[in-house]
Amino acid sequence: MVLLTPALRSLKNKFPNCKMTMLVLPLVSELMSRNPYLDEIITYDKNKTQKGFQEMRKMANELKSRHFDTAIILHPNSVKSAILAYMSGIPNRIGTKLIGNQFFLTTKIKRRRNIHEIERYLDIISPIVGTGLDDKLEFWGIEQTDENFADEVLKDKEESDLIIGLNVSTTWQTKMWRIDRFAKLAEMLNNQYGATIILTGSKSDIQLGEKITEFLSGSSEYIINLIGKTTLWQLGAIIKRCDIYVTCDSGPMHISAGLGTRTVALFGPTDPVRHRPYGYGHVIVKKDIKCSPCYKRECKYKNSVCMEAIYVNDVMESIRPMIFTN
Repeated sequence: MVLLTPALRSLKNKFPNCKMTMLVLPLVSELMSRNPYLDEIITYDKNKTQKGFQEMRKMANELKSRHFDTAIILHPNSVKSAILAYMSGIPNRIGTKLIGNQFFLTTKIKRRRNIHEIERYLDIISPIVGTGLDDKLEFWGIEQTDENFADEVLKDKEESDLIIGLNVSTTWQTKMWRIDRFAKLAEMLNNQYGATIILTGSKSDIQLGEKITEFLSGSSEYIINLIGKTTLWQLGAIIKRCDIYVTCDSGPMHISAGLGTRTVALFGPTDPVRHRPYGYGHVIVKKDIKCSPCYKRECKYKNSVCMEAIYVNDVMESIRPMIFTN
């Protein structure tokens, strides 16, 4: 959703008086409700409560009743999304050319390879918006209450203090970096540079934060553990205040890039050409492993060899120049 924003912004800039509605899963409906370029959100729980063809037909009827002029299929691999737009009677239907969806689209975009996902989304809208668009990433929706939360968390810190965020989890097990290595990284950053370390993650990751403190050999007073304790916008306000944010390939990685925080991104099973933190000043840590990128959620070697190959010193070497140019 964060990576879609340049495309949404370009559409709204081109057609400032349009009403733009987005059909989303429940997981992201709250996030997109604050997006400044959308006028309306429709939640479609197609994988659970609205699963199946009958529910799809109901949704198509609802969309038909709204008389949309154009449907833009931004999903990279979904044939069903094109079918739904067709069933909804939307006259203009734009999307990526896929096997199985061509009959249902009126404008088919040939997929370019080896480009970032942001550029792919901009390609899809290019027939009606043009090319050479502003591709700057952004993260929206941070309000004053979120800023106040971050200020309270860091109230004892001076402006000159080095603040480094560690995002310790991601949705794929194969993208994860070992928790003991995150712990060692935190310890080294504090010992060598006096850094305050902020741990971030979701509620399902709370145990990971506890494990990190268990791994630390001495005092962990320099650790601020916010895992499971923030909303997405509070997380954004915290990341804004970090000098550096270290993360695996994840949603928070893109939030960090969108906020302009210098990001150190650890890559294994996915391709940084497509998914890197977008913009300038960020660093990729990735080892040359023959089977990477594989895009597998389970490693065939059982131990995520691509992530296992990244050592703490590799990450420290990437961070060190950023500290001295802070």
